[in-house]
Amino acid sequence: NNSNITISNARIALIVDGVRQETKTFSFTPLSQLLIDFDWIAKWGQDTIVIQVDPYNSIVESNESNNIGTQNILVNDIYPPIILQASVTPNPAYVGNQIFFKVKAIDSTGIASVTVNWQNQNISLTYDSLTTFFEGFANANTAGTSDAIITAYDVNNLSSTTSIEIQTRQNLPDLEVYASNILFAPLL
Repeated sequence: NNSNITISNARIALIVDGVRQETKTFSFTPLSQLLIDFDWIAKWGQDTIVIQVDPYNSIVESNESNNIGTQNILVNDIYPPIILQASVTPNPAYVGNQIFFKVKAIDSTGIASVTVNWQNQNISLTYDSLTTFFEGFANANTAGTSDAIITAYDVNNLSSTTSIEIQTRQNLPDLEVYASNILFAPLL
């Protein structure tokens, strides 16, 4: 209050990106200042914050041009995506056959991509809006046990990684005998 007059029921509004968030009412003693707190849920990205006193012009003032203060702020995303679920089928896999990756990832700003690195392959998974999973295929190339590295990136390039151990077997004929399957019968 820049005057020698007490001002009662003065309204002060918080406006974020052109949308009024909240209006509070205060009284001011002559030549006084108040510290006023406003709370709102910020979303990542650029925001324009406006504080407007007497937003309805209900107080006759000597200077109406100093009732708005504007500040631009940048809210940064600091949280990487979360990989909720990751699976591969079949496991074990066989050399020469395809395997199927299925990944559920979430993020407050949005998932930009999900990739799998396995057996020297970089696979970009595709989002399926019906299943809400990122999905894709890869070829089993080499026998052995190896980790598939799954990485989810959000729109701000923050990432999270998990891995799945995959057993890959040779796709060769394999005859197998179990001792329990051997029957002995005397000849007559």
